[in-house]
Amino acid sequence: MSRLARRESDSLLRSYIISLRLLTMLSLPIAVAVTFLAEPLVAIVGGAQYLNVPGVFHIFGYDIPYMGGADLAFQVIIWSIPIGFINSVTQYVLIAVNQQHFLTRAFLIGVVFNIGGNLLLIPALGYVGAALTTIMSEIILLFPFYYSVRRNVGVVPWLQVIGQPAIAAAVMAAGIYALIANGTNAWLAVAAGAVVYLGGLLVTGALRGEDMSAVLRALPIGPLKRMLPVQS
Repeated sequence: MSRLARRESDSLLRSYIISLRLLTMLSLPIAVAVTFLAEPLVAIVGGAQYLNVPGVFHIFGYDIPYMGGADLAFQVIIWSIPIGFINSVTQYVLIAVNQQHFLTRAFLIGVVFNIGGNLLLIPALGYVGAALTTIMSEIILLFPFYYSVRRNVGVVPWLQVIGQPAIAAAVMAAGIYALIANGTNAWLAVAAGAVVYLGGLLVTGALRGEDMSAVLRALPIGPLKRMLPVQS
């Protein structure tokens, strides 16, 4: 990206956009899968003592009891990764165009928001509040990051980047939920959901286009390349 920033600004923007697309395609199904697999994953890693832990939300003077635990925290905080992945690659782009000082100011905004959010939400929502603050902090960081990207690199077609994977992920989540509700094992349901997600990407056209064709052709998948969508 640093080389492209010095020589080919259009290529830097193109590289950035395709990176965003790939990271979004990867992060959304991970978030969906973990949402449904949080309980068995926590049971494997930590044990049943971290599940079904009673807690109380304190919201506007009301005490709302709930059953939570590490699995609930996991289910919430995993949704920080789609924005976190975007912010991570955006940092590299901004460094490539010599915006390190701007990044420092943006992170100061993020730190102040994170501290304020934790002070506000943790007393009311406990660890769920901390997880929600993490998600919102990533969102808050994205605004100044993209402001600088727009000024120094170019415009990102966000609907194209996020729209198709989001539709496929929503269909994946609905399919997994329906399977689990009808008694299917969560692991099998998520495996089936992954197939549904891939199908959703194909149907929505997320894997088509010149850039995606170049990426797919570079994958080490041998004869399966013949099954890939043609360039459009």
